[in-house]
Amino acid sequence: MTRKIITLALVLPLWFAPTVTQAQGVGDGQRIVVPLSDPAKPVELQVSLIAGSIDVTAYYGKEVIVIARTRETRKQEQTRDGMRVIPNTSIGLTAEEKNNSVSIGADWNSRPVDLEIQVPSRTSARLSTINSGNIAVRGLSGELELQNVNGAIRADDIRGSVVANTTNGDVLVNLVEVARDKEMAFNSFNGDVELILPVSLRADLKISAGQGDILTNFEVEQQPVEPRIERESSGGSHRVRMSNEIHLKIGGGGPTYRIETFNGDVSIQKAK
Repeated sequence: MTRKIITLALVLPLWFAPTVTQAQGVGDGQRIVVPLSDPAKPVELQVSLIAGSIDVTAYYGKEVIVIARTRETRKQEQTRDGMRVIPNTSIGLTAEEKNNSVSIGADWNSRPVDLEIQVPSRTSARLSTINSGNIAVRGLSGELELQNVNGAIRADDIRGSVVANTTNGDVLVNLVEVARDKEMAFNSFNGDVELILPVSLRADLKISAGQGDILTNFEVEQQPVEPRIERESSGGSHRVRMSNEIHLKIGGGGPTYRIETFNGDVSIQKAK
């Protein structure tokens, strides 16, 4: 299958004109349309940024649409050395498609790049960013892996499974339908973890809340946590460690969901 690669830069060659256009009504953004090899099949999306936000929304379409914007991270001077300063809003972005797998990445520079991406609803996604942005996903059916460092993660109206991890930020996940027998994980070091899950959920929860509280309106069955004995390979010493987790069963139990935060609360709610 032919691989399609689209690169967006400050100056766009004329032969990209049918694919890359100026976005209408979205400020200075650039719009990329990525055709799919087989629009009838599910899509795999992978996006990786150093700095910026990622916003992915399902829509009734047969292509992947990307709108990219840059943010000026320093205050622009009007003049310098007697000359007018032209804001540097260049975008270095590459989108690559092969067999319905779409990869999007931005060149490294000091300015965050904010991406708004529309995809067919049957899309699995691996999204990651490090600085200056949040990750938001809405309406997808598939497997989601969401990784942030300095920002929040939010996933709404999801059907499938989610693994979400951030260091500094809240994690909010609303699963309207969960994948059977699929383990999940939701982690933040400095932030709350809030889950909204189906009323019919069957799962085993392993929760570590650090300095925070654990809240739920599900009927739960708390399970004993057995101490773990660790023996050294030499010297005959051993130590016993008690886990800092609590174990809960919902609906009689099922796949394991690991939920962890250190500076934050854990909230597990029934979907309305």
